[in-house]
Amino acid sequence: MAKQLSNPSEERFQVFTFHGVGSDLLFYEKVDLKLQRAWDIQIDDPHPDSTRFPNHKMVYREPLDSGGQRYKMWFAAERESQDAYNWEINGDELVRTYIIRRDKYLQAPVGGGTVTGEFLYPPGGTVDGTFGSYGFVEDQVVPAPQELRNTYIVVRRRLIRPETIDLVYNDTFKRQMRITKTVVPVTTTTVTASTPGTTYELRDGNKFHKVRIKQELVFNEGESTYPLTLPSIPLAVDRRFPTRLDSVTLVVAWAYADSTTAALSYSEDYYFQFKQTDPRPGPYEALQTRFITDNPSAWKTANPLNICPNPVTESICSLYAWFNASTKGNSTSAAAKEWAVPSTIHGEVTVNTSITEGYPGGRSPFQTETLEATPGYAEFAALTSFKADYSVKELPLGLYEVSLITLNITDLYGDS
Repeated sequence: MAKQLSNPSEERFQVFTFHGVGSDLLFYEKVDLKLQRAWDIQIDDPHPDSTRFPNHKMVYREPLDSGGQRYKMWFAAERESQDAYNWEINGDELVRTYIIRRDKYLQAPVGGGTVTGEFLYPPGGTVDGTFGSYGFVEDQVVPAPQELRNTYIVVRRRLIRPETIDLVYNDTFKRQMRITKTVVPVTTTTVTASTPGTTYELRDGNKFHKVRIKQELVFNEGESTYPLTLPSIPLAVDRRFPTRLDSVTLVVAWAYADSTTAALSYSEDYYFQFKQTDPRPGPYEALQTRFITDNPSAWKTANPLNICPNPVTESICSLYAWFNASTKGNSTSAAAKEWAVPSTIHGEVTVNTSITEGYPGGRSPFQTETLEATPGYAEFAALTSFKADYSVKELPLGLYEVSLITLNITDLYGDS
């Protein structure tokens, strides 16, 4: 046990300099061994003047001459509240510098728990007691200044802002993306399962922490779910539509001769007039409407494309050249014909077969009088806009961009 000396006079222990915050942290006194038995004060002994320096202990003895008669004796105070002043903040980083007694700095016990007086590094991400937006990252132990290193070490404790949130405009989605970065303990090996529009990623930081990154699409005002609408793009689309059949008219020419001296004579011919209308030529004014969705199949089901009816193969049948020969030569003839209808689409078409006046027997040669409507024609004829095509493109965040191309077919056949 070092000998406790009486309080020295100012001449014997003059204070020359101070370091740190406040004069009670670190100072030295010049000591002359001729005047004071300085060797009686050992490292870690309290300062002789316990009234003025109750918390200081001797930490280093520095010779001032080659004869070993004069010394600097360094005294340091116990630092009970270093968190109040030992910090520096640089953007997202908080650094605290601790001066800790060597025997008090311990790594966290494997089994957990603490011992009174120990200075432990905390679990990764532990929030700073004063600056709550910063979380622990790592400790770096560095040599203390020469005056302190016999008894103390310097611990540089680095903390970073545990959560940062940035809003970034994303040109693909045409809206804001929220990016959240959170510091988590290195023991965190899993992240929350991603959902459409949100992804999680765990990146290495160092041996103490990892960084969890969350990216999520920001809903605009009035939106709460998918699909989300992107700006539409005007287009000009060249698309072919079929010719429309409007009516069928039978045109007949016939003649017969009745004589008492010659055999009866009869002949006829006919043809069908098919009135048709071609669609107005393209390209057609169109709009590409785009959506962001998490379920492209459901979107397709909810937005089916319009179907343009296909022309069908059909014909008109007639009975050709008949006449009842009852006198004289007793001669007659007849033939059946089938006429192909042009490749068109149409509603129900009734063939005009009203040419009966003066016809032998008052009958028309036409046997088929009605053409049934082309399947799907009624729905198509009612349209003023035509959903022509769609595409699906995979996007980040588990989402998809679906595009629907809609043509303006108002007055497609010039009916207005």
